[in-house]
Amino acid sequence: MDEEFRAHLEQVRARRGELGESMRALDDALSLPLGLAVWGRRVRAALTELASDVQDHVALTESAGGLYPSLSATAPRLASGIEAQLEDHRHFVVEVERLLQARDDGISRADLAQHRDEIAGTVKFVFQPGEEVGRGAQAMVDDGALEDPRPDVTVGLHLWNSMPVGKIGVADGPTMAGASIFDIKVTGKGTHGALPHVGIDPVVCAAQIVTALQTIVSRSSDPLDTLVVSVTQIRAGDAYNVIPQFAELHGTVRYFRNETRDLARERMREIAVNVGFAMRCEVEVNFVDLTIPVINNAEVGAKLRPLFAEMLGADNLDTTARTMGAEDVSLFMNDIPGFYFFVGAQDMTADAYYGHHHPKFSIDENSLPLAVALLSQAVAAYVLPE
Repeated sequence: MDEEFRAHLEQVRARRGELGESMRALDDALSLPLGLAVWGRRVRAALTELASDVQDHVALTESAGGLYPSLSATAPRLASGIEAQLEDHRHFVVEVERLLQARDDGISRADLAQHRDEIAGTVKFVFQPGEEVGRGAQAMVDDGALEDPRPDVTVGLHLWNSMPVGKIGVADGPTMAGASIFDIKVTGKGTHGALPHVGIDPVVCAAQIVTALQTIVSRSSDPLDTLVVSVTQIRAGDAYNVIPQFAELHGTVRYFRNETRDLARERMREIAVNVGFAMRCEVEVNFVDLTIPVINNAEVGAKLRPLFAEMLGADNLDTTARTMGAEDVSLFMNDIPGFYFFVGAQDMTADAYYGHHHPKFSIDENSLPLAVALLSQAVAAYVLPE
């Protein structure tokens, strides 16, 4: 444990009285090896601070009556965006302090712990693992996270470090793309690099396929539609003087409509197989769907935007913010009306802009209490009296 983190942790431990049971859970978590087990325990600690009942996958804060819709609230992405920093001790400690700060400063009108007796319905806090591999949400759905009771509304947010702090993205309709991955295997005939005429070169064939795939977006897809086809890996051979037997291509397809995905898949297979035929290579193409598009419900958006505008000012709401990035929160919104919005977290102190998934990715952590307040406001709109 580095000294900077040790000192930071001691500051939090000094506030043991405020943290209560969550501090013991945090101590327990920090005694384990880093990884998802620690993450899960840390999340339970934060939920305990919110006076919620803790279960393995879903924490429920229930009240009598159940007259209002229940709400599935996907918790805000914690410090450094869950994308790259899940295993960093310090970010969780910062989040615990930010939660306390949001409560102490009165930023959040709808502090669920303080208003627990007024909640009419059920609030489900979904702390989801495995988002980056596109499997976490499906595992939680399979485990019953959306049942007993079934939510009527899903609300969630994502910190967004290309957007200034204080601004949020609140578009209706498709806001994040569906994602598929693909693998293309090209089989030729290996030979010495000095004797290419006696072999069949899969590397040249793979290069032709990469170039030809670029025409799908420009020539096969409707220009008014949205589609990305990216080849992100090319692997072949392990020697300077040997033409290999195989070449492999890997990449991703992003889309807002399933029909567009199906078109891309059909054209990719046609192009790869037929380019291979022309180059005397055998080609195999395989696809795996990871997520479906995140589609914001217009009625939920119309309910939440005025509340957010009251907090931030209408000029700080971007109703056009969309990305071809993917997020499997869409599985919590597939047949449940939902709204997933972006919270600006741009780090103005960084020496340059480093986007999500970059090794130097960073955020302005002042976005965290704002994220808590916004999500609390969204929850309040459904389960607390006017």
